[in-house]
Amino acid sequence: MIELVWDAERRGTALAPSGAIATVGEHAPFAPEDLLGMSVASCLMRTFLRLAEQADLKVESYAATARLEATGPSGIAQGVTVHAHVVARRHTEREIVELLRASARLSPMAQQLRYVLQLTTEVSGRPRSESTVH
Repeated sequence: MIELVWDAERRGTALAPSGAIATVGEHAPFAPEDLLGMSVASCLMRTFLRLAEQADLKVESYAATARLEATGPSGIAQGVTVHAHVVARRHTEREIVELLRASARLSPMAQQLRYVLQLTTEVSGRPRSESTVH
Protein backbone atom coordinates (compact mmCIF):
# COMPACT_ATOMS: atom_id res chain seq x y z
CA MET A 1 0.00 0.00 0.00
CA ILE A 2 1.27 3.46 -0.91
CA GLU A 3 0.56 6.25 1.57
CA LEU A 4 0.21 9.79 0.20
CA VAL A 5 0.18 12.83 2.46
CA TRP A 6 -0.46 16.36 1.25
CA ASP A 7 2.39 18.71 2.24
CA ALA A 8 1.63 22.17 0.83
CA GLU A 9 0.27 23.79 -2.29
CA ARG A 10 -0.14 20.96 -4.83
CA ARG A 11 2.62 18.69 -3.51
CA GLY A 12 2.67 15.67 -1.28
CA THR A 13 4.91 12.93 0.03
CA ALA A 14 4.40 9.32 -1.02
CA LEU A 15 5.59 6.54 1.28
CA ALA A 16 6.15 3.02 -0.07
CA PRO A 17 5.90 -0.16 2.03
CA SER A 18 9.70 -0.41 1.82
CA GLY A 19 10.03 2.93 3.60
CA ALA A 20 11.13 4.78 0.45
CA ILE A 21 9.70 8.26 0.06
CA ALA A 22 9.09 10.48 -2.95
CA THR A 23 7.81 14.00 -3.38
CA VAL A 24 4.95 14.07 -5.85
CA GLY A 25 2.83 16.76 -7.45
CA GLU A 26 3.74 20.15 -8.84
CA HIS A 27 7.43 21.06 -8.81
CA ALA A 28 8.35 17.49 -7.80
CA PRO A 29 11.25 15.58 -9.40
CA PHE A 30 8.82 13.30 -11.28
CA ALA A 31 5.45 14.18 -12.78
CA PRO A 32 2.69 11.56 -12.45
CA GLU A 33 3.18 10.78 -16.16
CA ASP A 34 6.86 10.06 -15.49
CA LEU A 35 5.91 7.69 -12.68
CA LEU A 36 3.47 5.89 -14.97
CA GLY A 37 6.12 5.45 -17.66
CA MET A 38 8.60 4.31 -15.01
CA SER A 39 6.07 1.83 -13.67
CA VAL A 40 5.38 0.29 -17.09
CA ALA A 41 9.11 0.12 -17.99
CA SER A 42 10.15 -1.36 -14.65
CA CYS A 43 7.35 -3.93 -14.73
CA LEU A 44 8.44 -4.95 -18.24
CA MET A 45 12.05 -5.24 -17.01
CA ARG A 46 11.05 -7.35 -14.01
CA THR A 47 8.93 -9.63 -16.19
CA PHE A 48 11.72 -9.97 -18.77
CA LEU A 49 14.36 -10.79 -16.15
CA ARG A 50 12.09 -13.44 -14.60
CA LEU A 51 11.47 -15.04 -18.01
CA ALA A 52 15.17 -14.80 -18.90
CA GLU A 53 16.07 -16.59 -15.67
CA GLN A 54 13.53 -19.32 -16.38
CA ALA A 55 14.95 -19.71 -19.91
CA ASP A 56 18.51 -19.83 -18.53
CA LEU A 57 19.38 -16.71 -20.51
CA LYS A 58 22.28 -14.83 -18.92
CA VAL A 59 21.56 -11.11 -19.17
CA GLU A 60 24.68 -8.95 -19.01
CA SER A 61 22.92 -5.60 -19.24
CA TYR A 62 19.38 -4.20 -19.46
CA ALA A 63 18.41 -0.56 -19.96
CA ALA A 64 15.16 1.01 -21.09
CA THR A 65 13.44 4.29 -21.82
CA ALA A 66 9.70 4.91 -21.60
CA ARG A 67 7.53 7.58 -23.20
CA LEU A 68 3.79 8.13 -22.92
CA GLU A 69 2.20 8.55 -26.31
CA ALA A 70 -0.10 11.39 -27.36
CA THR A 71 -3.28 11.87 -25.41
CA GLY A 72 -6.69 11.39 -26.92
CA PRO A 73 -9.74 13.65 -26.64
CA SER A 74 -10.33 12.51 -23.05
CA GLY A 75 -6.83 13.61 -22.03
CA ILE A 76 -5.77 10.02 -21.39
CA ALA A 77 -2.49 8.73 -22.85
CA GLN A 78 -3.05 6.35 -25.76
CA GLY A 79 -0.10 4.11 -24.96
CA VAL A 80 3.44 3.77 -23.77
CA THR A 81 6.54 3.23 -25.88
CA VAL A 82 9.34 1.35 -24.16
CA HIS A 83 12.72 0.97 -25.82
CA ALA A 84 14.68 -1.88 -24.24
CA HIS A 85 18.38 -2.46 -24.82
CA VAL A 86 19.62 -5.89 -23.78
CA VAL A 87 23.11 -7.36 -23.84
CA ALA A 88 23.26 -11.14 -23.60
CA ARG A 89 26.08 -12.23 -25.87
CA ARG A 90 25.67 -15.99 -25.54
CA HIS A 91 22.19 -15.90 -27.04
CA THR A 92 20.73 -14.98 -30.41
CA GLU A 93 18.95 -11.72 -31.04
CA ARG A 94 15.85 -13.73 -31.94
CA GLU A 95 15.80 -15.50 -28.54
CA ILE A 96 16.10 -12.23 -26.68
CA VAL A 97 13.52 -10.39 -28.78
CA GLU A 98 11.04 -13.25 -28.32
CA LEU A 99 11.49 -13.05 -24.54
CA LEU A 100 10.99 -9.29 -24.67
CA ARG A 101 7.79 -9.74 -26.69
CA ALA A 102 6.54 -12.36 -24.22
CA SER A 103 7.39 -9.99 -21.38
CA ALA A 104 5.34 -7.23 -23.00
CA ARG A 105 2.35 -9.59 -23.29
CA LEU A 106 2.71 -10.81 -19.69
CA SER A 107 3.61 -7.51 -18.02
CA PRO A 108 1.01 -6.91 -15.29
CA MET A 109 1.22 -3.11 -15.68
CA ALA A 110 0.57 -3.20 -19.41
CA GLN A 111 -2.33 -5.60 -18.83
CA GLN A 112 -3.83 -3.56 -15.97
CA LEU A 113 -3.68 -0.26 -17.82
CA ARG A 114 -4.97 -1.76 -21.06
CA TYR A 115 -2.49 0.26 -23.02
CA VAL A 116 -1.05 -0.58 -26.36
CA LEU A 117 2.57 -1.15 -25.46
CA GLN A 118 4.89 -0.28 -28.33
CA LEU A 119 8.13 -2.13 -27.73
CA THR A 120 11.34 -1.39 -29.58
CA THR A 121 14.42 -3.43 -28.88
CA GLU A 122 18.15 -3.30 -29.34
CA VAL A 123 20.18 -6.40 -28.64
CA SER A 124 23.97 -6.42 -28.18
CA GLY A 125 24.29 -3.31 -30.35
CA ARG A 126 22.61 -4.93 -33.36
CA PRO A 127 19.98 -3.10 -35.42
CA ARG A 128 16.68 -2.40 -33.76
CA SER A 129 13.64 -4.61 -34.30
CA GLU A 130 10.11 -3.53 -33.47
CA SER A 131 6.82 -5.06 -32.44
CA THR A 132 3.48 -3.87 -31.16
CA VAL A 133 1.76 -5.84 -28.45
CA HIS A 134 -1.92 -5.32 -27.59
